[in-house]
Parts: sequence; C-alpha cells; structure tokens
Amino acid sequence: MFKALRLWIAEQKMVLNEIEYVLHEADKSLYLGRDLLRDVPVLTESPSKLMSVTRSDGSVWRDFLPNPDFWADWLARWLAFCLPRQHELHQRLLRETSLWARS
Repeated sequence: MFKALRLWIAEQKMVLNEIEYVLHEADKSLYLGRDLLRDVPVLTESPSKLMSVTRSDGSVWRDFLPNPDFWADWLARWLAFCLPRQHELHQRLLRETSLWARS
C-alpha cells in the first residue's frame, strides 16, 4: 500500500505542503467518519486498482482541480476501502508517508 500511495502522490504532482495537508485532512476525515466505515465492504482488489475505483467524482471541486481537498477526500476513501475498520493502520501508513515526503 505504501508503494501505491507514493506512486499516486507522484502522479498527482503534489509538493510537500500539499502532501502534508492531504495526509492530515484524510486522517481527520477517517477519524471523524470512523462510525460510517463500519459498513464498508471488504474488497479483494489490489490497492493500486482500488485507487481508481475510489476516486471521487470531483464535481464539488470541478473548477478548482487539482485541489488538495479533492485529494484528501480521495485518499480517505481509498484507505477506507483498502483497510476497512483499521484506523491504527491508516494512521501508520499516513505517518510513514509523511516521513517519506519530508526525507
């Protein structure tokens, strides 16, 4: 998952401040929506394939893409589907990604 996340960040051409913002906002969304994640089905797709499946439609940010809020929503959805009901793993992956981005 870490490899898929790094590749996604590179594909979106995020810079460090955007990466930090996206990671923080995704973690916040996952934490605040943790009760909603109880009903997320466990999918058997690979993390790379789930990246395209979980992409938000972007209609809210249509005129402002690329947008860190769009990326944060997308990342939160991806993590929710890849690791349903595993908030500790979400946080670990986000923390390791933050360390990678700053290195």
